[in-house]
Amino acid sequence: MNKFYVLVLTTFFSIFLVACTTTKTESSREVAARPRVEQRALSTAMELAFKEVDFSMLIGKKVYIDTYSLSRIDTAFISGFIGGKVIEKGGFIVNDEKNAQIKLFNVVRVSGTDEIIRKILPDKVRGEFRGSLSIIDLALPKTLRTYELSAEADENR
Repeated sequence: MNKFYVLVLTTFFSIFLVACTTTKTESSREVAARPRVEQRALSTAMELAFKEVDFSMLIGKKVYIDTYSLSRIDTAFISGFIGGKVIEKGGFIVNDEKNAQIKLFNVVRVSGTDEIIRKILPDKVRGEFRGSLSIIDLALPKTLRTYELSAEADENR
């Protein structure tokens, strides 16, 4: 009988927590910069998504980055983020595909944040990044490798 009360209380408490949580997504981000907590959540999600990408094959190579995303506010940052990874591994970024040896073709399917409002626990922001990154040898031309990128990261408000 005691287990029954524990089960009922646990079920009630779980339903109460779920009922006291809402998710809010801002749709007007194209005109303003993200708040700091959203920047941390999205940057962390991007770090997690790109952690398996092997940038070492770009050492000493001239690399052109081509990024396509649904949100134009993030495109320059995402290209810069990838460029930073290339430079960390010893590659060189070029602004013209004609001068490049390698092309990184990046398609971003999801890049954004949701605010999760909770009545009992602290609110949090969830950053999400999903897309693909293809490494193309322009001399051959041949796709050397394609990575599917996917990650989420939470930050407390």
